[in-house]
Amino acid sequence: LFFTEVASEAELHSFSERTMMLPLVNKAAGPWWEVHAVSTADNSKAMLFFRVEHACADGVALTQVLSKLCTSLDGSPLPAAAYSKQPKPKADFCALLCAALKSVCKYAVLPFGRFDSDLPITPTLCERQAGLMYNGRRRLVQVPPHSLNNIKQVKVAAGGQTTVNDVVFAAFAGAVRRYCVQAAGWGGHSIQLDSTTLARALVPVSFPRPAGTPLINDWTFVNVDLPLGEASSVGRLESAHAQFSKLKGSPEAAIARLAVAVNSGNPTAMFGAIGQATFSRHTTVFSNVPGPSAPILIAGEQVLEIWPLFPNLIPQVICISYAGKMYATFTLDEALVTKPQLLSELYLDELRALATAYGVDPNDDTPPAAPPPKQASPTPAISGTGKGSSVELV
Repeated sequence: LFFTEVASEAELHSFSERTMMLPLVNKAAGPWWEVHAVSTADNSKAMLFFRVEHACADGVALTQVLSKLCTSLDGSPLPAAAYSKQPKPKADFCALLCAALKSVCKYAVLPFGRFDSDLPITPTLCERQAGLMYNGRRRLVQVPPHSLNNIKQVKVAAGGQTTVNDVVFAAFAGAVRRYCVQAAGWGGHSIQLDSTTLARALVPVSFPRPAGTPLINDWTFVNVDLPLGEASSVGRLESAHAQFSKLKGSPEAAIARLAVAVNSGNPTAMFGAIGQATFSRHTTVFSNVPGPSAPILIAGEQVLEIWPLFPNLIPQVICISYAGKMYATFTLDEALVTKPQLLSELYLDELRALATAYGVDPNDDTPPAAPPPKQASPTPAISGTGKGSSVELV
């Protein structure tokens, strides 16, 4: 546990951006985690900054640990953090077999296949073809907290079992498209945004386990297209929904996990090279995390905000819901994304455009008229907590 004091609330962001890039203090001897208690000289806010080496556990396992540190507002324990998925609809055996074979081919060639299109948020094609190396330059962008209820209203208005994950994924795709269009004006980027544009996200998928399971990493990445070629906000949401719906009813995630398990048996150099090749071919990592639906306490103090962040080899996007708000962070290469805060503004613009397109008031923070179905997110539920006002998960 480390104690730090910064001058003001504004310095909390700088502390987070700086500290997330540092190696763990106890990396050599362990434990592979640390907690920073950060206060402000003017007593405006305080923050608990959690750092955990991903090799220790996946997000679901960390949820099961962190939920034991938290209580509800009345001091009662939080429910045990179990993780399960809704049963998949029954499918024809032949159809499942064909889908499995298709997934085997997809993930077998993924590290050797096509590279995504050149975009103003990614390194050049030449750099990616040479194999990306982590350069240590990362900028943390925190999207202003926005209404989860409004996002749920959009998903209800869209119908067809649309999820919160579909909406925020489509909104990010729309933000990238808008950024590309504007960058063509100031940066001289010549970007063709149509059906030939290839932009893909690596999306983490965790696998079910009961509460109380020991710390494990039982997850994998699946490959999902960012619909940058879709000209309308509605078209991008429909594309996102179609892709994630197909994933939920297919064996693709299980096949992707098998591919990782097979690769794990390779020599370390080969294992690393395959990982590097896979990341170099993709545009971003995207994760949406359903967090606590009601306010929580840690050490008797109410948590006001939760901010997840992860500096990665390629742009990293993490959305987490908490107590009726959505919190999103973009971790970007500051040398590539010359106007990082603009991407945050465009993301919120895209959410407003989606609301308007479906007849929802973008400023309406009331819950949907009809109770939405339980969110089936392809990402683990990570509950983060912090004393004072906010928390950062790295």
